[in-house]
Amino acid sequence: MGQAVDRDRWRNRDYPHQMMGLHYKILEPGSRTLELSGTAGIVTLNWGRGMAYQVRFEGVTKRCATVYPVAGRFDLVLKGDVQLMTEFNTLGDGTLYGSITGLSSLTALQKLDLSNSMVDGDVSSLPASLQEIRLAGTGIACEVDFVPEWPDGVVIVLSDTSLPDADVNRFIRNLAGSAIDNGNLNIGGSNGNVTPENLVFVAQLESRGWVVNHN
Repeated sequence: MGQAVDRDRWRNRDYPHQMMGLHYKILEPGSRTLELSGTAGIVTLNWGRGMAYQVRFEGVTKRCATVYPVAGRFDLVLKGDVQLMTEFNTLGDGTLYGSITGLSSLTALQKLDLSNSMVDGDVSSLPASLQEIRLAGTGIACEVDFVPEWPDGVVIVLSDTSLPDADVNRFIRNLAGSAIDNGNLNIGGSNGNVTPENLVFVAQLESRGWVVNHN
């Protein structure tokens, strides 16, 4: 897990970088696991149980786990060198809530997987460094006329997020208006449809090497 950090020291220490805004809603006692990675540095991971742990990044994925002995809400907070983190994966946990806007401080993040969690927020708030974005089954939105300039080849999975037609079409138009090539987008499943007048933007993406799965 990592080295334990005294609660008061953790609260009082000045951390210039942090990730907040997510929490677990535990209905029955049990364990929860995250996979984190970073190029270097140390983050302090607080599971909301009154004890924090240090995780040292060495370029490999670290699996971090805790046990919640009682039901309740537990805030998930990361402090320290979060700007060096490259991976944040909740392993399909459906008890994680909050907003993806809290991830904006993870400016080097390459892989994000919040699949099947209960998070919300607009996709436009995500870091531009991302190469893999997996938000299937979440409550995210695409209401802003903007997408970050993700790198070429980015993988974006927004399937089964119950996006309305307007959000689906807006996101595809925004991608077509970006400079991103050779990506892979899955925006199908329970989402709305690409309307006939917006199929031209799907064609534009496909002509630039995109694979687009839509309704």
